[in-house]
Amino acid sequence: MKITLLLIFFLTNNTLYKDNNRSTVSYYYHDTQCANPWETRYTIKEKKTQLKIFLTKQKIEWKSIRVKVDMSLAEVCEGCGCRTGLTYYVTVKKRFSKKIENIGFKRTE
Repeated sequence: MKITLLLIFFLTNNTLYKDNNRSTVSYYYHDTQCANPWETRYTIKEKKTQLKIFLTKQKIEWKSIRVKVDMSLAEVCEGCGCRTGLTYYVTVKKRFSKKIENIGFKRTE
């Protein structure tokens, strides 16, 4: 009986651990003129590179990063918080969810 209970506990605990490490969650972040927590650059490629560097420094392991352009989201203003029309989509392991949310990323539905 004890062996059976230990086996069930081990299998359940191991499955939960694997799920947390392998399961991924997707997030998005609207790019701004100059209020992003990472360095702002001019081209999309440079912005994406800066985001990768920033996430690595924050010890957030990312699986994928892509950028989508939607000019209907762009705001014409001179404020740092104005949106540029770019949206970053980042996929991370579940265990990094809290960290990426603290930076300002929102979970995709």
